[in-house]
Amino acid sequence: MLDGQGRPMFTSKPGARTGCKWDNDVTWPYCFYSPSGQVQGKLIYASYGRPQDFRTLEKMGVDTANAVVFIRYGKISRGRKRREATKRGASAVVLYNDPADVSVNMTYHVFPATWWLPGDDVEHGNIRTTSDDALRVPLEDMHLPTTPCHPVGYDDARVLYSEPDV
Repeated sequence: MLDGQGRPMFTSKPGARTGCKWDNDVTWPYCFYSPSGQVQGKLIYASYGRPQDFRTLEKMGVDTANAVVFIRYGKISRGRKRREATKRGASAVVLYNDPADVSVNMTYHVFPATWWLPGDDVEHGNIRTTSDDALRVPLEDMHLPTTPCHPVGYDDARVLYSEPDV
């Protein structure tokens, strides 16, 4: 994230390091099929990004048009979260895992207390909402996502939540 002068204010982490020999090959977080791009917008939390979550925001008078919508994983697919945000004019989506959703029996015990998802780990996956059953489809018929989407770990999510200027 950049400030008004184009200087970096915040950079998400590359993902968890396991201590194994492949750590240098860790891929930076990304969502498959997400377009690249630079976006601007206010950061707005939209719970799980379901239609009812966006309706709640609308009832509260929160406009997500041109916003970077902050959504936690769960309840519906990544692709549907991105599609719901796009329908409402969001400029981008940031996805994260909430420890409350990933720990066993809602104990909030996560790594290093247990093996459940470290705070710097990131869930990878695709944000496409089209069928997987076509072998070859012309590019113009693919309906690829147009809204950038980026996953972060919950350590980064905590920073984004707590920093008023980010």
